[in-house]
Amino acid sequence: MDLKQLESDFLSEIVAEKGDSKPTIEAYKTDLDQFIERVQNEEKKELTPTDVDDFISALSEAGAKESTIRRKEVVISCFYRYLLIQGFATKPLKHMDFPREMRLLPDSLSPEQIQSIIDSLQGDSPFIFRDRTMVALTFSCGLRCSELIGLKTDSLDLDAAFLKVHGKGDKERIVPLSEELIANLKEWLEVRKKLNPRCNSLFIGRGGKGLTRQRFNEILKVASIHGLGRSINPHKLRHSFATALMDAGAPLREVQELLGHERIETTQIYTHISKKTARDRYDAIV
Repeated sequence: MDLKQLESDFLSEIVAEKGDSKPTIEAYKTDLDQFIERVQNEEKKELTPTDVDDFISALSEAGAKESTIRRKEVVISCFYRYLLIQGFATKPLKHMDFPREMRLLPDSLSPEQIQSIIDSLQGDSPFIFRDRTMVALTFSCGLRCSELIGLKTDSLDLDAAFLKVHGKGDKERIVPLSEELIANLKEWLEVRKKLNPRCNSLFIGRGGKGLTRQRFNEILKVASIHGLGRSINPHKLRHSFATALMDAGAPLREVQELLGHERIETTQIYTHISKKTARDRYDAIV
């Protein structure tokens, strides 16, 4: 678990969602760095609510001001909840009354907004077609970025219309594919053959090798700026998939299986996001 990379992703999401100032983000980072240094020294494989509680207790014992403790508790608890959504923690925190400005349930994108991102990828290059397919697949299957990059050509069973995904802990799950995705993937496989692949990664670059997480982040950042006027990261596509399922009335257990969550409590976060989405839509028309 690379906590520094997760911290960077978390702060990037705050900037994209909330537009907080640079000094504010730097203050968040200082608080998180202090927490990460403590838990990394203990060589944790997975964070638990106890890690947050112990850190806050240590601050109190060290004589930190009450206002400082409260600020750090809110920032670190928000980060923990982010880790829970991403699957890097499994036990939810006890309820906290977060200040409004620090409520960081991820906003979701509508299918129309996703399509705007895909449509912004214009051109006849085989790599543009690859990028369009990657964005569509990530959203339509609720993939983590690492899962997308880890896909192999034999992850596909297009005749049976499903995708085999290897998630956290190398656990395999089966995700269905739409007819449109199947058609795009069949076309991509034909295009891929002409790119002199040097590995069995499903999505390859100019050198015939598999792409990195960083490269897909860059692709999505540019496409979303052109399509939406703002940058998003791959987690947003997964959040949007989950929210769309909940809005459509999918049973919680089915959503859990499709997302590859080990615990139902992680999936339940999206019931709150779905309610927030419904409230936003209601407010927009009344």
